[in-house]
Amino acid sequence: RRRFESYIARELPLFIRDSFPVSDKWEETFIGGFSMGGYGALRLGLKYAKTFSRILAFSGCYDMSEYPFTSIYAEKGVSSMHWEALAGEDYSVIPGSDLDPYVHARAIAKARCACPDIFLSCGISDPFYPAYIKTQEILSSLGIAYTAQEAEGGHDWDYWDPALRSAISWLTEEQ
Repeated sequence: RRRFESYIARELPLFIRDSFPVSDKWEETFIGGFSMGGYGALRLGLKYAKTFSRILAFSGCYDMSEYPFTSIYAEKGVSSMHWEALAGEDYSVIPGSDLDPYVHARAIAKARCACPDIFLSCGISDPFYPAYIKTQEILSSLGIAYTAQEAEGGHDWDYWDPALRSAISWLTEEQ
């Protein structure tokens, strides 16, 4: 797990800068993802706020404390292997740990550090919609600004395709 974290948050940005003609400026370095990647983008974007200036998080399950993952995945015929790779079969170890995005949001708020700009998006019919709402509540309670977008849709590309277009527009706006 730690190797993936280091790869995504430290090594990959350096590799991209060395391989392509892209900016090395903090204000032009972003992280984003869908579903499990949305969770990872929010968590790593907050944890590595000195690396990423903007976070795009789509349909992630940011709150592990309330979800019986096995049943959610089983209903959809999807393996829970991604979560098990993080914490094993006991998801109760995630809340309050380094794997919890809220831990990093609280650390930013407590230290009064610069927080990346955050774009959250989730379909209203997505099974992780309650986590999306709770994430907004927590960020608001910490005084962390974010942009939220929701519309009818589920946990699929029928929702994510137009949501990504909105996020790209958001990225190009002056923050």
